[in-house]
Amino acid sequence: MTIDSCQKSCNLTTNPYFGVARGTECFCGKKTAHMKRYLHYCHRRCPGNPTQICGGKDSMIVYEQPAALVKTSIVKLEGCFFVAEQPDNRYIRSSSESMTIDRCYNDCIDLVYRGRPTYFGVENRTRCICQFTVLSTNGIYLQYCDNKCPGDSKQICGAPRTAVVYEHPK
Repeated sequence: MTIDSCQKSCNLTTNPYFGVARGTECFCGKKTAHMKRYLHYCHRRCPGNPTQICGGKDSMIVYEQPAALVKTSIVKLEGCFFVAEQPDNRYIRSSSESMTIDRCYNDCIDLVYRGRPTYFGVENRTRCICQFTVLSTNGIYLQYCDNKCPGDSKQICGAPRTAVVYEHPK
C-alpha cells in the first residue's frame, strides 16, 4: 500500500476523498469523518513506500482528490425537458454556482450505484437533478436548454423550468 496506489484506486470511483488506515487499508468516500485526531496518531509506514505514512491503528489520513475525473462522454444525452415539481419527491437536487455536467454526474453517481436514479440533468444553470424516470416523454427543442454552465461555458445547463437530461451508463 502507498498513498499513490490508494489514490489511483479511488480515481475509479469518482469519490472526492481517499484515505489510508492501519498501514494497509484504502478507503474512498464522498464525505470526511467529523472526528479529527492529532496527526501523531497516524504513525504507520506504508509497506509499499516506507517514506509515507499510511494512518495508524484506529486512525486514517484523509486526502482530497484533484478536480473530479468524470468524463461526460460516457453518458447519453436524452434531450431538453420541462421540469415540474414532483409531489412524491422522486428526484433529488443539489445546487452550485459553479455547476457543470460533470459535477451533476458526480453528485448523482452514488445514488445510481445503489440502484436508484437512472437519469440526471441540470436545470436553470445551477440545479442538479437526479431522477428515476425522464420527466416527460415529450422532449422539447434543445435551444430551450441553452444557458451556459457557470462552471464550464462549453456546456449547456438548462434554463428556467427546463433541464438538459442525460442517462447514466448501464
